[in-house]
Amino acid sequence: MKSTAFKSPAVPRLARWRSGTVGAGLVLASGCATPTLNQRVWSADAGAFLSYDFGGPRAGHFGLGLETRLIYAQQQFECSQGSVGYGGFAGRVALFGWDQVRVSVAPQLGLTTPGPFVPSLGGELGGGYRFGREAGLFLQPGVEASVASALFVRVEHLLGRDNVDGAFAHSGSVDLGGRLGPRAGQGCYVVGRPLRRDEGRAPLPIAVSGVVAPRSVHGAPADMSLDDDDRREAASVWAERACTEWASVPAFWELAQQLEGCGAPPALAQHARAAAEDEMRHALHATALAATLARAELALEPPVMSHRVSASGASALVRLAVESWLDGCVGEGTASACAVAEAELAAAVDLRAGHRIIAADEARHAELGWEILAWALSAADTETRAIIARATGGPERPAGPPHRGRTLEAYGCLTESAQSRVRHRALAESSSRRAALLARQT
Repeated sequence: MKSTAFKSPAVPRLARWRSGTVGAGLVLASGCATPTLNQRVWSADAGAFLSYDFGGPRAGHFGLGLETRLIYAQQQFECSQGSVGYGGFAGRVALFGWDQVRVSVAPQLGLTTPGPFVPSLGGELGGGYRFGREAGLFLQPGVEASVASALFVRVEHLLGRDNVDGAFAHSGSVDLGGRLGPRAGQGCYVVGRPLRRDEGRAPLPIAVSGVVAPRSVHGAPADMSLDDDDRREAASVWAERACTEWASVPAFWELAQQLEGCGAPPALAQHARAAAEDEMRHALHATALAATLARAELALEPPVMSHRVSASGASALVRLAVESWLDGCVGEGTASACAVAEAELAAAVDLRAGHRIIAADEARHAELGWEILAWALSAADTETRAIIARATGGPERPAGPPHRGRTLEAYGCLTESAQSRVRHRALAESSSRRAALLARQT
């Protein structure tokens, strides 16, 4: 099998194309942009907490405090992504026992893990000043666990000087509280085939909104009547879907070249290129709908254009098989099932029709994944087939379109609980089919 450099010749041309219809253009964007999905950004939140002091010479005081944070974190996770770090600063003021006020600042570092509750675990090294009782400087390292950046529990160790005898004293405290603000890292998403690089999945392109566009986009539902909050939420969801679909275009072009480099049947590469055209249509559909909902022109930056290091021999077969299982059989099979469910709930006729087209296309892409997996297994030797079986046999996180909690089924966005049911059903079906395919190849 020969090794080739993977290129995406059609993507730059497509990225420069712009629709004459307001809001539907996919253009090379520049200037200020609002990051979305797996982009890291600074965000602020604020919260309140109840605290209890224990240990030390005068333990047993309750406290009530307020805090604000500035955190640099990823906004959205991919469903198969591992833990991701975050960092920032927290400022707090707390009243203890009615006769002591503590003011502190604490740098924070931690890890957030994708999942249903987006758990986080972090540490901090804070310091500040106590006013009133036991006035003076103090140092306060701590550990915090949180759920969805909203509910948290924190354990801290306060180090300071006792004003009674001048000795160095220490005590502990436990904080329980909640926060309001952007939910960094909430949920997970996979729509279409992700664009991969050597270090993992490539960052998604950014959706950039422009001038206000009061007129509707051709092909988008004409009977939209959401209130402003729901409309903005639905626009955000569809803009995120446009980003993921747009990144799938070069992903399929690269898949076609990988298949050709490995000597796969020509029909598989042809189907991969056809899938790239499908994803282009999906991206345009999602962009047009998002622009209509946002009442603004919307553009997408081009996906990551760096080339991936090529693979050859058995490693190329393993890569093709594992990625076709994860991204095609599971990922696009699940995307198709979600689109079918959303088509049944969508209120607008145009939106239902668009979902059904996407569902049929994603089902065809999932079948391409099964065909590639079957070919890779047939072309591999016994040892390589065993590697593929092990690599595709681990627990997968089912994937689906993102949704942030509002009830927007009428506009093509399943609720989280409905997504979960569809995803787990699709994953179970894919796992059974994979087991049967492996049994036939042994």
